[in-house]
Amino acid sequence: MITFEIERTLAEISSSGSTAKRLTLTSWNGNPSKLDLRVWRTGEEPAQPGRGLTLTDAEAAALTAALDAYLNGGQ
Repeated sequence: MITFEIERTLAEISSSGSTAKRLTLTSWNGNPSKLDLRVWRTGEEPAQPGRGLTLTDAEAAALTAALDAYLNGGQ
């Protein structure tokens, strides 16, 4: 059984109906918390995770650099 604990919600990126795309700091299966970007089914209590992406701080930094370059007209 997969367990999770959301330590903190950093941002709600978007929402539609009974789902929300959120950036959270989440611990999965008792492991140290990581940045987590995924869709959550909010129509259930507690909210249930959908597919997503979990990132270490180093991976998040690389993603930030790539997004910054893309959004600022870079390659």
